Amino acid sequence: MNFIPKITYTELGTGTPKTITFDSPPEGDPFGESFKPVQSSKRSSGGKRQTQFSYNLQRYSIQFLFQSETVKDAFQDFYLNHASRGGDFEYFESSDEVASTTFELVITSLSLSRPIPSATLGEFEYDFSFKIERVV
Repeated sequence: MNFIPKITYTELGTGTPKTITFDSPPEGDPFGESFKPVQSSKRSSGGKRQTQFSYNLQRYSIQFLFQSETVKDAFQDFYLNHASRGGDFEYFESSDEVASTTFELVITSLSLSRPIPSATLGEFEYDFSFKIERVV
């Protein structure tokens, strides 16, 4: 397993299938998931707490360092034309795997940093991070 993830999706609006394969594994734990319950709690008139459990969210916080301009452009297109509009996608934890999981992007914002110019004159390598989630 190479731990270099990829994303596949069918772009909203155009119906065009697209794939983004990252240049390197994410920084840190490649399986750094967390779980968050979605529930509501209230007190009854008798003073007892009552909890209504709805579902759990599985979340990944993913950070990539030193990605090429090609990957940055593809991810920016994915963000602007698909994920920020609520489109889901298949996330492969390793680009050589055939099994994937359907996720949605946690929409906050997309920040790109350009830490160093690459060897190709006029291009940069990019760092960016994002969060994805799914109902479990």
